[in-house]
Amino acid sequence: MLIKFSYLAFYLCLMPDRRSRIFVYMGMAFVGAIGVTFTIMSIFMCTPIPRGWDRTIEGTCVAEQPYLFSNAAFNMAADVVVFVMPIPTLWSLHRESLGVLLLFVRTR
Repeated sequence: MLIKFSYLAFYLCLMPDRRSRIFVYMGMAFVGAIGVTFTIMSIFMCTPIPRGWDRTIEGTCVAEQPYLFSNAAFNMAADVVVFVMPIPTLWSLHRESLGVLLLFVRTR
């Protein structure tokens, strides 16, 4: 989550217009919401909470497989959003835009 935030903070420096910066802020909200939601879900997956790391304690847990799949799906969606977000701005650069784009893609 913090790596995605660092990319998005870098994009704020790249994006010159207000509309693009709003999209970056929306991306930050999306990434933050995913991080907070799945952190809270992982803490409260089991009742009582210590059953999450000590299965000898009596209690119940929600199914792990759907949680893990949804966590992976949302994180992949966030990765795609963070990766695709600067492409329109980089394409709008008229000097060597393809080279800049390829350099940017290589550093990810």
